[in-house]
Amino acid sequence: MIARLLLLPAAIVIVAVAAAGCSGGGGGGKAATPSAAPQPTPTVVVQPTVTGTTTTLPDGLAYIDVQPGTGAPAGAGKTVSIDYAVYADGVRIGGTAGTPLTFVVGHRQVLAGIDEGVSTMRAGGKRRLLVPAALAFGKAGLSDATGVFQLVRPDQPVVIDVTLLSVQ
Repeated sequence: MIARLLLLPAAIVIVAVAAAGCSGGGGGGKAATPSAAPQPTPTVVVQPTVTGTTTTLPDGLAYIDVQPGTGAPAGAGKTVSIDYAVYADGVRIGGTAGTPLTFVVGHRQVLAGIDEGVSTMRAGGKRRLLVPAALAFGKAGLSDATGVFQLVRPDQPVVIDVTLLSVQ
């Protein structure tokens, strides 16, 4: 679905240019010049492949330790900083984009799946979280800022790659 939505702007430009060129305005065979500057093509980031042993917890959260951390352990009440990327249907839909997210573990400041998944990590660790809908966006799903595009469907699981940068 997201791939189709990303192709929509290109299809609109093609139709608009074709219509301008076929207007029959007697332009003497000159090509029509679009009035707007071309728009940059959106970049689609595809979920990278990871390998490792999958651990599944009783509530359905599963994780793969891509790189175990060697620093301080996270846990309830600890302040942690993470980098993360969220994927739905294999396409990145959000993340930290260079600014780490800092929160207190166990204080419900982030998605339940992130809170629980980070709680047993050590600083420096990298983990892939396979988050069931109940611990992610639930029955509501997630729309973009305009409310037009559905990024995560209702009851859809997501994948979140997390790097635990620090524990205090």
